[in-house]
Amino acid sequence: MRPAVAVSKAPALAPLRTQRPAVASLQMGKGIDFPSLDATGLRIGIVTTRWNTEVVSKLKDGARQTLLDLGITETDIVEFEVPGAWELPLASRYMAMTQKVDAIVPMGVLIKGDTDHYDMIKDAATAGLMDLQLTTGIPVLCGILGCHTMAQAEERATGDFNHGVWWAKTAVEMAQLRNLQLGKTKTSGGVGFGMGGEEVASSPGGPSKKTAGFF
Repeated sequence: MRPAVAVSKAPALAPLRTQRPAVASLQMGKGIDFPSLDATGLRIGIVTTRWNTEVVSKLKDGARQTLLDLGITETDIVEFEVPGAWELPLASRYMAMTQKVDAIVPMGVLIKGDTDHYDMIKDAATAGLMDLQLTTGIPVLCGILGCHTMAQAEERATGDFNHGVWWAKTAVEMAQLRNLQLGKTKTSGGVGFGMGGEEVASSPGGPSKKTAGFF
């Protein structure tokens, strides 16, 4: 009979795990770097929801204060309020048509639940906002927080991590980019859809002409 041979076994490998960092670590290094911004003369719209108003109000406060700090006057911050995120695209369109704003910041908070309702609202509303800015040429921010818990939403509406501050600065930067590219100068002309009453110089030192379309 052959003698038994001892076989050494390699230690079992522990499964790889991706550890989720703490909230503080998530916040480190996150954010957007902005150039020096001067929003004097701009007109910015804010559309907010009453759904999850306890968080939305913090986002709005952060955005409003940022706009004021950048030089926008109280009268040039236009505000609409709607029931929920589903209504944000249409309300933003009304604002673009009637309020002669340079950019729009819609704000809402959606918390994932047990059904597909969250995904239906989130996907449709954000797609509507993107379509609106591409159709009108007016910058429309994606200010809808889609979170899994209310705690995640609170984190993103508080202190240095307040997304409302970032959205306001982004709105100003994009409004300035749009105005620069359109050669836009403000006049006392019409408002809204159609012949906008704004004048664009056809060439340096040359005559100006009115622009047609949604500007």
